[in-house]
Amino acid sequence: REQLLAEVHALPLPAGDPSPHGVPDAGLADVVDAQLLEDTGDRTLQLGLGRVLATQRRFPEAEEHLRAAVRLLPESSAAYQNLGLALAQQQRPDEAVPYFQKAAELEPNSPEAHTNLGNVWAARGDFRRAAECYGRALRLRPDFLDALVNLGSAQRQLGLLDSAQARYEQAA
Repeated sequence: REQLLAEVHALPLPAGDPSPHGVPDAGLADVVDAQLLEDTGDRTLQLGLGRVLATQRRFPEAEEHLRAAVRLLPESSAAYQNLGLALAQQQRPDEAVPYFQKAAELEPNSPEAHTNLGNVWAARGDFRRAAECYGRALRLRPDFLDALVNLGSAQRQLGLLDSAQARYEQAA
């Protein structure tokens, strides 16, 4: 625990970026101290550290902490989503798929979870599955711009040009 806290306290958050904990322009030590006050413990610290490292584009290090968060927080959609994002950012969509699937299973009403899953299906070239995921996201949030644009792109890849054009116009 002490080593983890020392690592966390040594990392600053990027200036101007809101932290994943909703504390803009704060040092990570302040965020961790706030978490400790809430008595969230090491489990949340692993997730927080993984998020911060990912924000700093230190994906291999983030992955290590996010894997620990998934082990420690098996019911946390955020842990699975963040690990999936870290893997996807490292061009490892095949490995990211099961983490995004689990995130969507844990939080079925999250358009972000379905969109992220669609993004890795698209990265793998499975545009039919990607389009299905973007469609689920849009049923949950019809004005979700990322899902609209990505659905248009998937439909274009599937040769559904009229549908793709309609999605792009809807997004504009």
